[in-house]
Amino acid sequence: MRIAMIVHQYPPERTGGTERHVRQLARALAREHEVFVYTQAVEHHGTGAAEDAIDGTVVRRWLDRSGAAQPALAKDMEESIRAFAPNVVHVHHAIGFPPRAVRALAADFPSVLTLHDYWWICPRIRLLYRGETPCEGPVPLSRCVSCYDGADAKSLVGEAASLF
Repeated sequence: MRIAMIVHQYPPERTGGTERHVRQLARALAREHEVFVYTQAVEHHGTGAAEDAIDGTVVRRWLDRSGAAQPALAKDMEESIRAFAPNVVHVHHAIGFPPRAVRALAADFPSVLTLHDYWWICPRIRLLYRGETPCEGPVPLSRCVSCYDGADAKSLVGEAASLF
């Protein structure tokens, strides 16, 4: 089986919970399957993408963290995953990826989405109001904007919501 995974960041650059989970899963699956991970660099490292082999898995890392690179990121992500021709696309964490590219891949390949945290409804990812108390959710949206001090909260919530 050919399995493509999409995750916002990946070791060795970042080793949070989602990243460790995806790496362990990729490593285990790579024993019997072909695995391809599409991810992004944590910080801006230039233009385009670079491929590496990590634990028997091909990892393609998009290097350009600028907002202007989003159309090129969408194109590269779609083209490289289509070229891999997966039997399934497993989306782990899609924050920062162009929603239309994720939707296009999900429309063309059997897909699975694992919700590791609240990125899909919370610009702070953890669903904690001002980082301290549990949030009751993004209604009204003004609550998100005040939590995030207004900077891109509306677009981040819209980005995630547009996936569903």
